[in-house]
Amino acid sequence: MNTAVKSALNTSKQLSQQSISSLNASYMNNIQLFTNYNFREYFKRKYQREFEKLNKEFATNDSNAINHYEQLTEELRLIKRQTIINQLYKFDELIVEQK
Repeated sequence: MNTAVKSALNTSKQLSQQSISSLNASYMNNIQLFTNYNFREYFKRKYQREFEKLNKEFATNDSNAINHYEQLTEELRLIKRQTIINQLYKFDELIVEQK
C-alpha cells in the first residue's frame, strides 16, 4: 500500500471526504494524460460514476465504502500504467478535439 493510501486511511480504517476528494483529483489528473480522446472521455465518465457511488456509500456509512475505496486505489495504479502505455503510441487527432 503506497503512502498516499496510508495517509488517506487512518489506523481505524475510517474514510474522510478529503481522502475521497484527493483520490478523485488524482484520477482526473492521470486521466488527462491519455493522448487518445476516446480513452480520456471513457475513463472520465467511468470514474465519475464510481466516485458518485463511493460518495453515496460514504454518506450512508455503508461498510462497503472502505473496500470500494481500496479497489479504486488499486485501479489508480492501473490507470497510471495505462497512461504511460498510451503515450507510447501516436493517435490522429479527432474532429471533436480540434480547437
